[in-house]
Amino acid sequence: MYQKNRSTPLSAKIILSIFILSLPLCIITPKSYAEQGHMEKALIQLRVAKNSLQNAKHNKGGHRSNAIKLIDSAIEEVTAGIQSAGEKKKKKKKKNN
Repeated sequence: MYQKNRSTPLSAKIILSIFILSLPLCIITPKSYAEQGHMEKALIQLRVAKNSLQNAKHNKGGHRSNAIKLIDSAIEEVTAGIQSAGEKKKKKKKKNN
């Protein structure tokens, strides 16, 4: 009897990865973070890129692991930028009150 290939297509895996990786942002993101749309999108894309690299086979002469380290650094910078924007907004709000 013929059996269909029941493997999940790559596009579905990518969409699921984006959803799973962005879920924490939706749950624990304060309002000041929520207003950083482009930064949040960049953060999600960086996490998806990191996931793709981690799932890649072989280290490609050390370039894959170096790329993962650079993405980790970029994630830290984007996160710091989001936090900084949130702190500036809080200070501005307190100043106006």
